[in-house]
Amino acid sequence: MKNWSSLVAVFTAFTLTTLTFAAEVTDVFQSFDSLTWENGATYQYSTPAAPSWIATLSWKVLGSNVHAGDTFTLNMPCVFKFTTTQDSVDLNVGDTVYATCQFAPGDLVVAYSQLKCTASNNVKDSTNAAGSVHFPIAFNVGGSAGEVDLQDSKCFTAGTNQVTFTDGDKKLTTTANFQGGSNTNGGISTDTIVYNNRVVPSLNKQSLYLLGGTCDNGYRSGTLGITVSGGTLDCSTLHASITDQLNAWFLPEEAEAISASTSCNEGSYIINYSNIPAGYRPFLDILVSVPTGQSLQTSYTNTYLCAGDSFPNDGSRSVTWSPYNNNDAGANGNEVVVTTSTYYGSTTSVTTLPFNTEPGNTKTIVVDVPIPTTTVTSSYTGVSTWTTTITAIPGETATVVEWDPIT
Repeated sequence: MKNWSSLVAVFTAFTLTTLTFAAEVTDVFQSFDSLTWENGATYQYSTPAAPSWIATLSWKVLGSNVHAGDTFTLNMPCVFKFTTTQDSVDLNVGDTVYATCQFAPGDLVVAYSQLKCTASNNVKDSTNAAGSVHFPIAFNVGGSAGEVDLQDSKCFTAGTNQVTFTDGDKKLTTTANFQGGSNTNGGISTDTIVYNNRVVPSLNKQSLYLLGGTCDNGYRSGTLGITVSGGTLDCSTLHASITDQLNAWFLPEEAEAISASTSCNEGSYIINYSNIPAGYRPFLDILVSVPTGQSLQTSYTNTYLCAGDSFPNDGSRSVTWSPYNNNDAGANGNEVVVTTSTYYGSTTSVTTLPFNTEPGNTKTIVVDVPIPTTTVTSSYTGVSTWTTTITAIPGETATVVEWDPIT
């Protein structure tokens, strides 16, 4: 019995030592040195969403601050994805790798992307290494009525912008000049139609967006629609909305649900609307699955009759989107499921569960959000205001009671 107790004590001590070995550290990234655009295709404008913006940052690994196995994170608000087929980048000096940083795109799941880094066994107490790292990204400036897109649609404006990443509490800032306009309209007037397509790496899908034409006095009626060949529409993801606030890239900053008849199947999504007030434009968005290497043929229906006009306008267009190969390595061919739940933490947490990367398997992304609260007011006989919280378990809503003195 004595020997068993001793063994348990040794094992417990070893476990505690192991647990304290790895820590989340900060102050590794030192400065945001540059953000430059390299045209990834034949884009007319250097918009924030156009691949690729090359971010270059300086880093320093000190053995007094970082130990083997420690983790550190570069948070990048408003970054949609990493426009590379790599899934990680090393912090190295010559052949010596001091940390490996995994790319964690936020795309439509959260309003930021991250570099999640782990220090290697090459980090010793005496280590004093420094260098720079660069990687290609595309920013999110919106493109749907989804919560993440509406939040990120307000990140930037056309012209000179400050772009800030963070390492712990340290802010790393540089400037970039973003041009306004639509790179996907092909010279067609944005008063007639705006259409867009984005690859969504973590969901392994593409995001289609269609904005109707302009009617100065409002719309009597109209039809918006997307018909695809070479892909499968996901009708569970559709939005049909109107907006009176577009950013410099003709993407909605606000969205209101539209009153319209809707028809959706795997090949077509159509809405018929009427009586939209002046100052607003209708739009719709939906996700589509496209097999690897397949070109997506898309027909955009955009017919509308402006208030006070006798004849309708037809701004319909057909587009073939070429295969987009900037997905995360190993993502193609797997279903992705996003689940959202509440938990006891105070910040939003995103976790990708372990999964088989072979085609035909499912990758699950878990988004944990803090337990929501609601505030109620009550009165009591006293002299000061105070609050008390009625706690709740995940899945329920906590209540904050504000007690106000009777006057």
